[in-house]
Amino acid sequence: MLPFPRTLGRVIGLLALTPALALAHGRLLRSTPSANSRTPSAPREVQLTFSEPVELAVARVQLLGANGRAVALAKPALADAGRTVRAAIPTTLAAGTYTVSWRVAGRDGHPVAGTFRFTVGGAAAAPAAAGGATGAADAHAGHGAMHTDSAHAGHGGAKRPPSSR
Repeated sequence: MLPFPRTLGRVIGLLALTPALALAHGRLLRSTPSANSRTPSAPREVQLTFSEPVELAVARVQLLGANGRAVALAKPALADAGRTVRAAIPTTLAAGTYTVSWRVAGRDGHPVAGTFRFTVGGAAAAPAAAGGATGAADAHAGHGAMHTDSAHAGHGGAKRPPSSR
């Protein structure tokens, strides 16, 4: 017998798994403060919890004030078996709307990035561009889609409805 049918079967099997593997990258599950939330007092840290452990070496968290200026954060640290990124806010935030931008990579090296807003005092923050479980706008690099609850930075592109997951 020829090995061709067996090899063809293996190739087809691997190709069938590819879409599932492509969607298996980490995603933001929740944040503190929550996306689009209003907190009566200033938070002391930003926490981002992901569906899988992330690499601290590439984790980036940035906090911008309403004026667009960066607010100093402490160096990010990991908690919860590497699934939560924590960045302390060493100063007391004034009342206003803030934007959190983040970028991490899972242990597979695939980058995931996103942004969300929250408000200290006053009215709730304006909704982010794409809302998901946390209301965060996130981008997944490389798969040609914008996921509604987390996206992988670098693949950017068209928005995909949540029902097509």
